[in-house]
This record gives sequence, C-alpha cells and structure tokens, in this order.
Amino acid sequence: MIPLKVMESLTRDGLRNLNEDAGIVPGDIVFVSRTDGWGRSIIRDLADMKVRAVIVGEGNLREGDAQLIPTFAEAKLPLLSAAETGSQVRGKQGLCAKDLLDAALGRWQQGQDQREREKKTEMIEHIFKEYKSERGKEVKKGG
Repeated sequence: MIPLKVMESLTRDGLRNLNEDAGIVPGDIVFVSRTDGWGRSIIRDLADMKVRAVIVGEGNLREGDAQLIPTFAEAKLPLLSAAETGSQVRGKQGLCAKDLLDAALGRWQQGQDQREREKKTEMIEHIFKEYKSERGKEVKKGG
C-alpha cells in the first residue's frame, strides 16, 4: 500500500491547506476529493511541486470538467481515478494499492505517448498543408 495525501478540493485554498497540514514533497501522490473550482494554475503548481500523480474520487469529474483531463496531460501530470488505483480515503489520510497504481500509471503513460504522437502528426500535416498552399501561390504568380 502507498500513502496518499488528501486534498479537499482542486483549488489554491485546497493546496494551501494540504501544504499546511501535511506538506508536499516530490513524488507524493495526492488524492483530490472535489474537482469543482479548479484552474490551470493549480495543476501547474502541482506539476511544479513534482507530485507523482493526482487521484480523483469517483463521481467527481463533472460535465464542466471536460478540459480537466487534457490540462493534466498538458502538464504531464498523471490524473487517475480512485477505482483504477484501489484508493481508500479516511478523513485526511488515504492509501492505494501499489500494483494497481503502477498499472494505472503505465496506462496513463501509454495514453500520454499516444497523445504526443497524434500531436506530432497534426503538426507535420499542418506544415505540409501550409507549404502546399504557399507553393500554390508561388506557382500562380509564375514563380
């Protein structure tokens, strides 16, 4: 089992409270009870603190959180679910199963690698289309 540091909400106040209560060190795994009220800066702050992963409780990803997953991916910070990590939380302390966490991190990394490949492919396609368009303009000018 691996200990989790529990953050009430994915907000600056939640992070400040967690830092005051338990402190955050590189490699920590943070469990977030609520995701409402999140912003890009809090995710950057967690990434800058070198948090290993963030786990969210079941049913906490709301409809308005569509950008939450891509924002975590952009920050290269794993966002995992409580179910896939076997997380259990009691008050301000939590635990998750090491083998389930490792498997979830592996799946997240595979997804991250796939996103990177797709991003590179899109970039190359964009450059090619731009080149083709510019070349077409030159040909029309007679150059």
